[in-house]
Amino acid sequence: MSILEVIKTRRTTYQFLAREVELDQVNRWIEAATWAPNHKLTQPWRFWVLGDETQLALAKVFSHHRGLKKGQPGTEEYDQGVEAGLARLWRFLRLFSRPSGVR
Repeated sequence: MSILEVIKTRRTTYQFLAREVELDQVNRWIEAATWAPNHKLTQPWRFWVLGDETQLALAKVFSHHRGLKKGQPGTEEYDQGVEAGLARLWRFLRLFSRPSGVR
């Protein structure tokens, strides 16, 4: 496929398959992305690759923080905040694949 064909057939994707992606493949995509043109060589990219263990740890910290905004641990308000925080985080993390071998 020529570069012109790639450019003409490029599409934005908002839905993804729920399958693991190999870490080597993710690294190749990131390398390719860093070669993309950027404004005045500012290189504004930020890449986050989160595996299952990291997502779980992040969920615990985030939900605890959300719970503390609502009340003290052990209260109903705290528990509701934790549940709301977890729901919000899982919606966010659903956008990302979980490459195997990433923690």
